[in-house]
Amino acid sequence: MKLSFIGKGQAAVMLTVFGVIFCVLNRAYTDMGTSLADTVVSVMILAVLLIPLAILAAGSEQSVPSLAAERLGLFGRVIDILFFVYFITAAGNILKRYSEFVSERYFPEASTAVCIIMLGAVCIYIAHTGVETVCRMSTVLIFMLALLSVVFIIGSYKDILSFDYSSVTMPKLSVERGFKGLFPIGAAGCVCLCVMCGGMGKSTRCGAYGGIAAMLIATVLITAAVFVTLGGYTAVSEYPLADSVIYASRGGTFRNDGLFFSIWTVMCSAVISLLAACGGHSLRAAVPKIKADGIISGGAAVVCALAEIFTGVSFCETIAGSPVPPMILISAVPLIIMIFGKGKKR
Repeated sequence: MKLSFIGKGQAAVMLTVFGVIFCVLNRAYTDMGTSLADTVVSVMILAVLLIPLAILAAGSEQSVPSLAAERLGLFGRVIDILFFVYFITAAGNILKRYSEFVSERYFPEASTAVCIIMLGAVCIYIAHTGVETVCRMSTVLIFMLALLSVVFIIGSYKDILSFDYSSVTMPKLSVERGFKGLFPIGAAGCVCLCVMCGGMGKSTRCGAYGGIAAMLIATVLITAAVFVTLGGYTAVSEYPLADSVIYASRGGTFRNDGLFFSIWTVMCSAVISLLAACGGHSLRAAVPKIKADGIISGGAAVVCALAEIFTGVSFCETIAGSPVPPMILISAVPLIIMIFGKGKKR
């Protein structure tokens, strides 16, 4: 099941967007030094986990789910189902969290379920077009990232210049904290590389490590900007990045948080759609005769998000927030294919 061409630059932009969405949804800004240190540790862990995938992709032109089904037989198809389950739960988790953010901050009259259904319908359609089409959104997303940066800097340059950077202290690096914070969402983006590598081939290593480096830079800059603009109010804010955007526009002639909200929504749609499209690809690798795999995967993500809302059981958050599934899918599965899948090529 061969994918069309996916550029390493496209992969890098998509991983960067995962970092931006983490900053939008992050509610646990403790202090600047700890937040930045934990982000660095999270990216270091992801860099180590990506080594087996980079080695496997260097010698193959297929995605990991396709290789698993081809070389490992029935066991490989079981692995593909695990990929599918992880992708839809990760997509459902982000869909639910962003819908809660929209409902609480911008449309308090609308229920979270309505926001899930409306945003989910858009993501289902995008996911149906395939992984390659979603990655082509990177051209628009990179422009949006640049626009956000310029608008924010113009509004908050006084805070940036007057902030006392000597007050920032760096704590000891903690692996335990590194598995939290950025890691769950960042790891979801890295698991997408297991599918995207089928379109990148030998460029996977550049796309993967360039992507997590860009993710690190974006997350660090945004996190620092939040603390610079909000200061002591960061700890009491429900959504610090959203509040920092409003505070940064206090010297302008209009509030620009509507612009930021619109761009965040497009980025979140791209992230959810990519996860759903990768889930559809994994499902089709396991069951080749299945049709409308993107619609099935996107619909399953919406159902998972709604199920969490109505049942109160956070199973999507449990699966997507655990470090075990991405460690297995990013590192262990490529290693198994390299060790036990040799000699089974068609």
